[in-house]
Amino acid sequence: MTTLYWIKRSTTRVFHRYATGIEYTYTGNRLTSLGGALTGSYTYDLNGDATKDRTGMNFAYNHLNLPRTVSKAAAGTSPAVTVNYLYDALGTKLRRTATVGTTTTQQDYIGGIEYRKTGTAAGVIERISTEEGYLQSSGGTYAYHYNLMDHLGNVRVVLKRGASATAPEVVQRQDYSCFVCFPKVLMSSPYGARLLSVR
Repeated sequence: MTTLYWIKRSTTRVFHRYATGIEYTYTGNRLTSLGGALTGSYTYDLNGDATKDRTGMNFAYNHLNLPRTVSKAAAGTSPAVTVNYLYDALGTKLRRTATVGTTTTQQDYIGGIEYRKTGTAAGVIERISTEEGYLQSSGGTYAYHYNLMDHLGNVRVVLKRGASATAPEVVQRQDYSCFVCFPKVLMSSPYGARLLSVR
């Protein structure tokens, strides 16, 4: 069990987490710095959006308060990274362009289909979203990924076909519950439906 305690210093709160040795400093509801095992500070704009994080990554936002540019300068052997986002007037993401060093990758989002283009190569369909999951391309072959959702519509598990038709493979799993402190497991019911339950 992790022990957390906090000290209030006028408008600043400091949280200590003994298990990790990290100290979190907040002003209001904003994390302003980390101390101990991790160090660094955070800055924010007037809307409360982070403009710089502890790693030196910078964030800029558009008039809809959506991320427009994310950038980080080159450091040591790590190349410079820049990610730009393009949205329509309603805030729907249309394009993401990422430049890492000299390699540029463009991701276009059109009606549930994602196209990927690296450098000057032709764009290819990378992912097709459906109501119950998505198709993911792997060298031109598509594998269906099924989203297993809870009663609120949150994706808890992503499954895909495993080595055989009767052996699904868990691609991603989210075992979050704010009220239960027991490990959750994926199990099969006698009726063939997949259930997320607590042991």
